[in-house]
Amino acid sequence: MTTKINISIIFIFISLIVFGCGGTYRASKVDSTPLEQSEKIIYKNFWLKTTVGVLEIWDENQDGFLRAKVKLKNLTSSLVNAELKIKFLDKDGFELNPNWGWEPFPLESGEIKSFQKIAPSKNAVDFKIILKLASDED
Repeated sequence: MTTKINISIIFIFISLIVFGCGGTYRASKVDSTPLEQSEKIIYKNFWLKTTVGVLEIWDENQDGFLRAKVKLKNLTSSLVNAELKIKFLDKDGFELNPNWGWEPFPLESGEIKSFQKIAPSKNAVDFKIILKLASDED
């Protein structure tokens, strides 16, 4: 009987080695697109992703200039002291005014607030919204 148990254990051990404990993943299946290229809003702090909800992101043309708009909601019962910035990008993906600073964007408990900004140039074709805690470093 111990021989049967030993053979069973050896069979299980070899099966685990040969077949592995899980699936294998090829690097070619992983999406290698940087987050800032695939998402309209970038959270610099993971906690913000769970506490600030995105209700709407949209844009409009104003006399040939791109206007970016966002509506956010505080999902918590306390103040979220956030800051945001909007990066405007040209057709090649380059930022048009990288020196624009952070805008204070505090959100009270349950508050819904909108923010908008007009591109500095008519060359803007896209934008990214970046959100961070006021206490975080750039």
